[in-house]
Amino acid sequence: MTMCLELHRSVPKYLGARTIGTKMPGLLAGALSPLRHVDRRDPQPPGDGWVRLAPRMSGICGSDLNTLAGRSSLYFSALVSMPFVLGHEVVADLLDDTGELRAGQRVVIDPVLSCAPRGVTPPCTPCGEGQPWLCERIMAGHLQPGLQTGYCNSTGGGWAGMMLAHRTQLHAVPDDLPDEAAVMIEPTACAIHAVRRAAIPPDATVLVVGAGTVGLLTVAAVRSLVPTARIIAVAKHGRQAAIAQDLGATVVSSEEALGAVRRATGAFRLRPELGLPFLLGGAHVSFECVGSRDSLDLALRATRGRGRIVLAGMPEGADLSPAWFRELELVGAYTGSGAFPEAIELVTEKELGRLVGEAYPLGPVSRPGFVLEVDERTPPLLFHQGEGFRLERLPLGSRVVYPPESLPGIKDVDAAIDRALDHPHGSEPLGALLHRGMRLTVSFDDISLPLPQMKTPDIRGRILEHILERAARAGVDDVQLLVANALHRRMTAEEIKRTVGERVYRSFWPHSLRNFDAEDRANLTWIGRTEQGEDVEISRRAAESDLLVYVNINLVAMDGGHKSVPVGLASYRSLRHHHNVHTMMHSRSYMDPPSSALHSSAARMGHLLAEHLKIFTVEVTLNNDTFGSPFDFLQKREWEWSARDQAAYLAAKTATDRAPVHLKRSIFHKIFSPYGITGINAGETEAVHGRTLATLHRQQLVEVSGQSDVLIAGLPFVGPYNVNSIMNPILVVCLGLGYFFNLYRNKPLVRQGGVMIMFHPVRREFNQVHHPSYV
Repeated sequence: MTMCLELHRSVPKYLGARTIGTKMPGLLAGALSPLRHVDRRDPQPPGDGWVRLAPRMSGICGSDLNTLAGRSSLYFSALVSMPFVLGHEVVADLLDDTGELRAGQRVVIDPVLSCAPRGVTPPCTPCGEGQPWLCERIMAGHLQPGLQTGYCNSTGGGWAGMMLAHRTQLHAVPDDLPDEAAVMIEPTACAIHAVRRAAIPPDATVLVVGAGTVGLLTVAAVRSLVPTARIIAVAKHGRQAAIAQDLGATVVSSEEALGAVRRATGAFRLRPELGLPFLLGGAHVSFECVGSRDSLDLALRATRGRGRIVLAGMPEGADLSPAWFRELELVGAYTGSGAFPEAIELVTEKELGRLVGEAYPLGPVSRPGFVLEVDERTPPLLFHQGEGFRLERLPLGSRVVYPPESLPGIKDVDAAIDRALDHPHGSEPLGALLHRGMRLTVSFDDISLPLPQMKTPDIRGRILEHILERAARAGVDDVQLLVANALHRRMTAEEIKRTVGERVYRSFWPHSLRNFDAEDRANLTWIGRTEQGEDVEISRRAAESDLLVYVNINLVAMDGGHKSVPVGLASYRSLRHHHNVHTMMHSRSYMDPPSSALHSSAARMGHLLAEHLKIFTVEVTLNNDTFGSPFDFLQKREWEWSARDQAAYLAAKTATDRAPVHLKRSIFHKIFSPYGITGINAGETEAVHGRTLATLHRQQLVEVSGQSDVLIAGLPFVGPYNVNSIMNPILVVCLGLGYFFNLYRNKPLVRQGGVMIMFHPVRREFNQVHHPSYV
């Protein structure tokens, strides 16, 4: 099944949206909207040349908003098929091979559904002449009616987890172009097509009415195709004006537009007895880029005799007297077919990805994090305190940081694993890398992740099963599984069994599934030195493998990326270069890898390893669902506690205050978290990790203005080094000053010279087996 946002036919909702949607726009996305969130059957290719796509990002076009608001012309009602999934500005992962394009590549689509996608032969006259956007058969062939993808029931659209496209619609996206830029390719192609339709003479005066996305892209296209043109852009907002100026336009408000054109062209300004002023003379070419009556009216009044007005926005009616009187040409400019190669160049050159605004996940939206300022109404607030809790009333004016609520978890995790392994980023599919006679090593994070441990089945075990099934089908016999524990304590057999699952454990333990021993010199291989002179020495088995697959859980931004293989499978000879006081002191934040000397060192090692070893990375992100019943009150904001939550807190507080330490420790270490999986990405390490960090930031980032004099933190019962063990005093300090203090980007929450107060009992206990070096 595919999650999607689908527009369905409803006359009452259409009339409601058209009547009050502009006054109360929130209704256009609520219960009264014709848009509904549904699960559809996965679309199946309707014929030869059709492929499946997994949208990565899809634009919200003005035409989409007009459709939702019931403001589109009824002219188009004959050119769509209900219900349909919106979204025609799409960057997607290709799920099937087609022509020279391979599954896993990123593509953008030309949304026009002309004769070729419809299987119509012979093609109509416009399609035969290379003008598919003027197709005369958009109701024929093996598709339902629809002028474009995003308005056709058969194809789906970008506002879905999966859609269809024909190979003639596809254009490959350069590897170095981010999704935010790639999603601008289709509208940029439309702008280029509009400028070509305008046939602008050299040194002409060009008026661009509107500085939204269409207007700004039109400015960029005019400046690129007609460098000597004088461009005047009408902008409403400051950010629009700044970008338009940067792209080479003189920016004015709508009230100033006629005056600016008059001064630039020497036109005469006339004012009728009733109505708005107009020019005799004026712009050679005007672009209407809003699609409103007022903007078209302004373009008509500001354009010289026999000038040209290009309708780049979906038009509304206006007074056409100037068109008759001044013999103006009204030119339509629909879609951008034929301009995609130039659009890719222009998007890259002008960095047009900066025009992308807010991005919204497909599916339920969680409440964002925020900073609460304590006032008289604020109840006592909860702090962790080792194996217990406490409620504290904070001074008025104190600021409390609350994280975003949990992102929705992936419903079909096995399907997501398959998609990640079969359609990786920057790599061939995993199956293509496996072959008979090869040496395969699969490594995975140890028990230090996640915290607390997750409920079974552990996601690492599920991914391992998918990897091993592919290896078996490929005839791979030499397979070894390694716990990437570096110099952490070794996992017990029961801990490994819980992580990998019964099936994998029984098949591989103990000879082909084991802890990595970073102190076994005979089983280490020195790879070389980085440009900074850092030794890279890792597991001999991993180094001598034909393929190393690393399965990683990313709980925070500190995890994953090149901090996986060069750390988890390394010896002290490598670890000493970044796990030292100097490196730690020169890392502004471990949670902000670009500012971390630790991560920079690991990245240099990772680059060296990539020259000697084929590494296929799998990274998983989790949501914030840390505590289930009876501790689920810990997931809620205190003022939203129900009577049941308050009772659960009092019961837990009473029990933890009275219970002996060993019993409390046993209870808390049996808390297994019901995490939801928010992302699974696989492939080349850096291509994967960028996507991982983006998902982590959506789940965890909260903007805080200004530093504080005092930072208070409650430290919980568990950290990376005491799972199923004791939180000794050294680990308490490590957790508080190492991890909690570093939960920031840009600047710490507390100023230099400030104070950090941490709640924890700090018992003077040590585990002789797990932490012998501390004793």
